[in-house]
Amino acid sequence: NLNRKIDEASARVRKFTNREASILQSLDELDYAITRANQAVKAFRNELSLLQEETNTNQRIYEGLIERINANQVYASKRLVTLYKLSNMGTMPILASSGSIYELLQRKNSLERILVYDDQVRQRLMEDKQQLKVVLRQLNEQQVQQKKLEKSVEAELHQMSRDRTNRSRLLAKIKSEKDLQLAALESMKITAKKLDRAIESLANRPLPDTQSSVVPLGSFS
Repeated sequence: NLNRKIDEASARVRKFTNREASILQSLDELDYAITRANQAVKAFRNELSLLQEETNTNQRIYEGLIERINANQVYASKRLVTLYKLSNMGTMPILASSGSIYELLQRKNSLERILVYDDQVRQRLMEDKQQLKVVLRQLNEQQVQQKKLEKSVEAELHQMSRDRTNRSRLLAKIKSEKDLQLAALESMKITAKKLDRAIESLANRPLPDTQSSVVPLGSFS
């Protein structure tokens, strides 16, 4: 009957309303998660940018150190050649070129001290080079890790965006079905009210006067 149909339609409307509320809540949660994911991606990109700048700076320092090491080796090689020549000069060439054995020894001692200093400088530069290599390797590893994290968050972000699109479509479909059920329910309620009024009208209609329509029995005699 009509009342049963109204009850069934009302139950369907409540079901659609509950589903609608559930999807709206999930959409709110997705929006919050998407916002957080976008913030995370932005933070990862900022961190990557800073790491890249730091890497570039250290790379320039590293290249500068290599240039200094190479230059130091060139100068040290020239000094070694000079020292070798001084050590192997004969007495006459020495007297002719430097004027005295003392001056020769002074030059030789000075070169030896410079070579010792050169070696110390080279050792420090080599140590700095090794430390920078470690720093550059760590920076590169950090960049690789940051990129992995960024890609992971981006993948989650894309998945959440797809989920949101699908749930939004489902929500639109549920709203459409709910509107149809509400329209049908309203129509049935109007019909029920009309029926109630018709029944009430019939119930309130006066009964015909049966007394005036009865013929006395004596009138037939």
